[in-house]
Amino acid sequence: MPERDSWSVYIETAADSVRQEHMEVKQECEAFKRFCQRIRTLETQIPQITQPSFRTQQIRSFSEQSVRDVIELCYRETVMAVDHYEQVYGNSFGDEISAEFGNNVAVLILEATLLSPLLKQRLLQAAQQCINSRRIFLKTLEDEQNTLKAAHSTCQKIQQTLFSNEDNSLNTLSNRRLIEQYESIRSLDDECEKWLHRRQQQIHDRRSTNSTKGEYRVLCPYLYTSLDVTYPILTIFVILHEQLQTRKQQIFRSYIR
Repeated sequence: MPERDSWSVYIETAADSVRQEHMEVKQECEAFKRFCQRIRTLETQIPQITQPSFRTQQIRSFSEQSVRDVIELCYRETVMAVDHYEQVYGNSFGDEISAEFGNNVAVLILEATLLSPLLKQRLLQAAQQCINSRRIFLKTLEDEQNTLKAAHSTCQKIQQTLFSNEDNSLNTLSNRRLIEQYESIRSLDDECEKWLHRRQQQIHDRRSTNSTKGEYRVLCPYLYTSLDVTYPILTIFVILHEQLQTRKQQIFRSYIR
């Protein structure tokens, strides 16, 4: 950038990153739904308030292991089975449960001697929260996709205008034609400045919003790590704004000669 079409590389690369993230988050939503379905099929037991005998303690010790194993198997075969899990997360079951469900639920799972109705309810509630937060994040990603699409259209219009006139000698144009060009460039420059303002406001608003999936409060640095700029849309419009300003100055100098 700012080569003739190099801005499109930034937008296309950014769009690829958003599409990839959208696909992964959608897969995780479906995985948590499958996890909930598995947990719902498990039978619960009501804890008995009795003084345990040695034999009962042995049975509970076995049950404690089996409860954790059953929940872990359900989680591994659903959430941890998504294609990108190892590459993106790579956590152990214990670390994953703590990160997604919170430490309190993780402790309940690890210390459970049986699958009580309360534990089952807490598991389902925690999994549903993961689904809900990812649905919110999906909406954020869809908004970002729409923004990139609109930015592409505006950038294309600006670049076409700039490059369609770059070979024209301004000295050969009439004053009327110079004024027409100047107004056209000025209008595009105004649009460019509006984009810069809207995008800055959007980034500011998102910084105070929990986009979930790991408490990612700053979306662009998370999404666009593969680019050499953190805020591709802002970068593109700053450069286009500078190009438009330069073009306006050139036209103005030709007009006053």
